[in-house]
Amino acid sequence: MTKSDKATLEDLVIENNPQARITLELARQLTSHLPIESFDRITEQMGEVVIGQHRLSLAMFSPYVSNDLFPIHSVGDLVRKLSAGVQSALALGHSRSVPITNPSVRSILASTVQPEPGRRPATPIVFAGVGSSLNPPKKGGL
Repeated sequence: MTKSDKATLEDLVIENNPQARITLELARQLTSHLPIESFDRITEQMGEVVIGQHRLSLAMFSPYVSNDLFPIHSVGDLVRKLSAGVQSALALGHSRSVPITNPSVRSILASTVQPEPGRRPATPIVFAGVGSSLNPPKKGGL
C-alpha cells in the first residue's frame, strides 16, 4: 500500500463513519485552544463550532458536558473525550429520549443514520467512563 493509498483509505474510513468525521471536525477546531481548562472557558473563547455547514453554539451543549472532563491538556486526551462524547450524543439523539428541536442538530443527526434494516440505535450512555454530568438537561431538548 502506497502513502497515497493509505491517505485515501483513511479519508474513506472517516467519510463513511459519522462519529469519526464529526470527531475530526471538532478536534481540528479545538486543538489550537489546548489546554482547555473548562467548558465555560472554551465556550467563551469559541462561542460556536462548525459541523459540516452547521454552526452550533457551544452553550447549547453545556447541560450535557461534565466538569470532570476538564482540564484537557493533550491532543490524545481531546480526541478520546470528543470521540466518547460524539458517540454518546449520536446515540442519545437517535434514541428519541431527548426532543431535538434545533434544525441544524436534526440535520446532523439525519446525516449520521446508517441504513441497516432491523438495527436499533445503541443504548445511550452519556459520557460513560469519561465523566458524569451533575448538570440536569434543560427543558426542551437541543
